[in-house]
Amino acid sequence: MKYINFVVGAVGWVQYFIPLVIEGNKRNIKSNFFMRQNPKDYADPYGNNHLGQIKQIVKKYNINIFPMSDILKFEGLTFFAAFTIMT
Repeated sequence: MKYINFVVGAVGWVQYFIPLVIEGNKRNIKSNFFMRQNPKDYADPYGNNHLGQIKQIVKKYNINIFPMSDILKFEGLTFFAAFTIMT
């Protein structure tokens, strides 16, 4: 089976992944979210009500959800968002 893998280290990243998930679904490619905690409460996918929001999204788009430690068990393309702040 083909997979598209996404590292979800901040809840804000999910919005950038959804278009790729939708396209993968059209092509019968399964999407996996690999979650990791974020030390910033406002961005932590496991924090506040964020986990509930993510669970709604994974249900709506038929996405598998795993802890970050499982990422090496799945082949396929892997995406993550990385931002640099210049000071």
